[in-house]
Amino acid sequence: HTHTHRHTTTMAESSDVSMDLGSDGDISMDLGGGGSSTPAAAGTPRGPPVTGFAGGATGLGAARGTPPSLGVTGMASTGMATTGIGAGFASPAAMTPRQAVSAARLERVGPVSDSPDPAALVHLADQLSERGLVHSAKWALEFAVGLPAAASSTQSDVPAPPADEVSEAAVYKLAKVYFDMREFDRAAATLAKCTSSKSFFLRGYAMYLAGEKRKDDNTCDILGPQSKGSNEALTELRRLLVAQDAKGKLDGFACYLYGIVQRELGQRSEAAEQFARAVRMVPEFWGAWRDLGALFIDSSETSQLAQLQLPTNWMWPLFAAWLSLELQHNEEALQQYEHLGDLYPGSSYVRAQTALAHYNLREFDEAEEGFRQLRERDPHSLEHVDTYSNILYVKEMKPELSYLAHEACRIDRFRAETCCAVGNYYSLRNRHQKAVQYFERALKLNRRYLSAWTLMGHEYVELKNAPAAIEAYRRAVEINPRDYRAWYGLGQTYELLYMPLYSVYYYSQAQRLRPYDARMWTALAHTHKGLGRWADAAKCYERAVAYNEGDVASLHELGVLYRDRITPRNPEKAAFYFMKALDLDSDVQIQIDSELALEACVFLAQHFKAGGWGLVKSSHSFSAVSLALSVSRVVLASTWHWTCDSMPNLGFFETALQDLGQYDKARKFANSILAFGGKHKETAKDIVRSVSALQAASSAQGSTV
Repeated sequence: HTHTHRHTTTMAESSDVSMDLGSDGDISMDLGGGGSSTPAAAGTPRGPPVTGFAGGATGLGAARGTPPSLGVTGMASTGMATTGIGAGFASPAAMTPRQAVSAARLERVGPVSDSPDPAALVHLADQLSERGLVHSAKWALEFAVGLPAAASSTQSDVPAPPADEVSEAAVYKLAKVYFDMREFDRAAATLAKCTSSKSFFLRGYAMYLAGEKRKDDNTCDILGPQSKGSNEALTELRRLLVAQDAKGKLDGFACYLYGIVQRELGQRSEAAEQFARAVRMVPEFWGAWRDLGALFIDSSETSQLAQLQLPTNWMWPLFAAWLSLELQHNEEALQQYEHLGDLYPGSSYVRAQTALAHYNLREFDEAEEGFRQLRERDPHSLEHVDTYSNILYVKEMKPELSYLAHEACRIDRFRAETCCAVGNYYSLRNRHQKAVQYFERALKLNRRYLSAWTLMGHEYVELKNAPAAIEAYRRAVEINPRDYRAWYGLGQTYELLYMPLYSVYYYSQAQRLRPYDARMWTALAHTHKGLGRWADAAKCYERAVAYNEGDVASLHELGVLYRDRITPRNPEKAAFYFMKALDLDSDVQIQIDSELALEACVFLAQHFKAGGWGLVKSSHSFSAVSLALSVSRVVLASTWHWTCDSMPNLGFFETALQDLGQYDKARKFANSILAFGGKHKETAKDIVRSVSALQAASSAQGSTV
């Protein structure tokens, strides 16, 4: 089996409102032994099902990670609607895949009006920390530390706090202590009579987190009917926010909280407006930018950004690059982050995002090097450890993955990222049940940890537990509808359950998110083929070939469809695709090692014998002569047992070569037929005599043969 890569969507950073509520369970680490030491590549590949040359999907023991042959269902999506951010694509058939991705540009809402100010970022970080928004505070400070030393500060004076904040300072600090001790209800009650905007925000934030904590405490298991709950504080919190908004007292931080409440209540458009208000009031508030972008599931929805009147400060390029990466415009995101890396060479955030872009593009060597440098720079950080462990898994770097898991446990074994890295380690050792345990521990620490849900779904596929895999993938989709790998996992699992109509739907969702990924089209084509939708299957295979010209399996499937399935039959197109499938490997000696390659050779020989050279002869992309030579060489070099019925194919190729003026090569292969003997010996002799006469005539005329 070909070892495919482990590839799961990871969030750029943890949300400020996703508190890791912790787990009382001990994590016993036994990374040094137990289980099989055979890599997954030596047994069952990891990842979604791989569509091989036959187009068949592997069973429940399929590989995990980014699907090597994802499918796209539903021919309504083959029209390839706009996938760029605020801009459409040109015709996909008229551009290369790289050009197609680069065509999706995030339109700027205006010129960047300023540059980052370290003093302003430090002051903002103080405000964020005082309100418990630690992740955004960390981002602001890390970015400020990474700015060039020559960066000038335009802000020297910190504004004085409002009078009501000064009078409530002691009460606020007491409530903040309760908040930091995770006594959220007590913190909210302490601030009940306070009137300042800062106190109002911390009270509302504490109410929200208290509701989230109760929701998690009331859930019984990670999976199951009682594993979902609701935040009972949302209704009351919304009432308070509406009343405060009516008084005109909502600041940028309160608008951010308002957006979170609206999002949790399912009101996405209202949430987007509140997040936009937050970034207009506090332009450097990264958490608000990120949560605003997270509302857009695909590029067709991003046209709403122009209506939100977002600020055009230096944060806009960072947001544009982040959103491009989230929407799987990876080529564009990589270009943007490389440019940002030139502007901010000391930013760890930009370096990490650049490595993530390489990871999404399956450029694992570059991604591994990027994350390795980040760990050398900050060896105590656990950010992106889960993604780094995925890369080490894909590259089968077992010692490095074991060392990474040990180091992560040494730093903090009660972190979701640590549990994910350990789960990857056990999965690489084919101890899938143990891997599931660690992914479940990661979810106990953070129920909204996307990577753990997706990877746990992969593990359940390996364990042939389809219901649990479906539930895990569904949870991943609920957390992030842009996670095409979870959509694909659902399609894969339903395909393994012989429910192809469900597979078509879920594969189509994955294709919609990654329309220029040839693997998506291949899997969708395979599903259509299983349903007998021959024309739809051919369209999907053609899309796959358009975005991956080296996809021999899809080329062969197209040949079979046009030869046998699609009405009316089109032998010219069938020959064209069979030739392309074989010609892709014409630079090396092809060995017929499968029935499919032999099938292509036999059809082409019969087609050429009948004079079917039209489409083949006129093709500018592939040489008919080169194909004939390659196939003849394959036949002669093959270790297959040839019967009298298969010998005529060589004679057909010799005749084709003779007709095209390739006399020397025709003579060579005619002599090979003579060496084989059989009933076509006389035909070979006639070819030799005919070639000799034609060569003599050409020499007499002084023309080049």
